[in-house]
Amino acid sequence: MNRIDIDDKTFRQFEDYRADEDGSRALGRLIRFSAKKQQEEAERLAIVILEAHWFDLDDNPGQASNAPFLEGVCRLADNAKSYRLNFYDANSFGHALDAIATISETRIILYIGAHGSKAKVAAAHATTLMKKVADFSRKKKKIEGIVLSSCLAGGHDPAMVEALSGSSNWIFGYRTAVDFLGSIQVESAILAHLAAAGPGFSHSEEDVVEVFGNALHCFNPHWEIGMKQYPRLVDAFRLITRGKHMKNVTDRSQGVIDCAWPQPAPPVQRQP
Repeated sequence: MNRIDIDDKTFRQFEDYRADEDGSRALGRLIRFSAKKQQEEAERLAIVILEAHWFDLDDNPGQASNAPFLEGVCRLADNAKSYRLNFYDANSFGHALDAIATISETRIILYIGAHGSKAKVAAAHATTLMKKVADFSRKKKKIEGIVLSSCLAGGHDPAMVEALSGSSNWIFGYRTAVDFLGSIQVESAILAHLAAAGPGFSHSEEDVVEVFGNALHCFNPHWEIGMKQYPRLVDAFRLITRGKHMKNVTDRSQGVIDCAWPQPAPPVQRQP
């Protein structure tokens, strides 16, 4: 017999029903309610935000954060719920991951926001953090995909590949330094489309590419979101995928570009 997990409010309702009707009918009502609740939780998407501080306290006392933007996306979506935790180094990152092992949702998108270099995310090595993500996704709770909002980290191949060595199917990141407000606009659009995609889409690499392509379609590919070598959006991002039951990973960035901008817009003309 399967276990029925219910909250206190539901149990009190069951007690009220049992007082007025046959016990077996009340139990049947409870089972149907529990099954419906479990189905809703299975389809709901958890957006887990793991964020390091972006600015020194003297420079930014209010501590600007990406979280309010992403939480706003979740409030707009009927089937998305956000969780927010902070980290500072590899150890605190691991503790933050452990904390989300208890959430009820089975669909998880992990959003990692922090300053980065090609080899580091916050004060930790990028590969070390991605190994922790892979281990968590393999042993504790599957993470469908990762949005790595950290400058240059998306260009660090060992970290990007390591992230998908668990059970995750995709990782999105940047191979250049990117603008703070610009990147969060892109990521908000991506998360909105991920929430609308529904369960099971991550198993198909083609579906993942399509979701990201549709999310980026509203932006100008020549928007100078990045810096130095790859200033344009079309060149700044990367999407790497691993299909269901597949061991090898594939850079699908060009596929997203082809989907988002089949006829690229002309470059923006700057005023002198």
